[in-house]
Amino acid sequence: MAVLSYGISRSFSQLVASELEREAMAKDMAGFSETLRTKNIQLREARKQLADLAKLDELTGTSQSTGGRQGFRYGG
Repeated sequence: MAVLSYGISRSFSQLVASELEREAMAKDMAGFSETLRTKNIQLREARKQLADLAKLDELTGTSQSTGGRQGFRYGG
């Protein structure tokens, strides 16, 4: 009976330990998900800013990469 009781107690302890480990992993994954969500928002904003700059380049004919020193481009 004592051996059976020890085995059940040990199994229960392992079950509790693995449940705590799963809970900690779930919290870590939630943190990673939130971080990724934040990074995706930042990337989306950066892409929009780059697209806006590209549109400005097309309108002004200047190049942002050269600091706007190219001047105007004429299509003639």
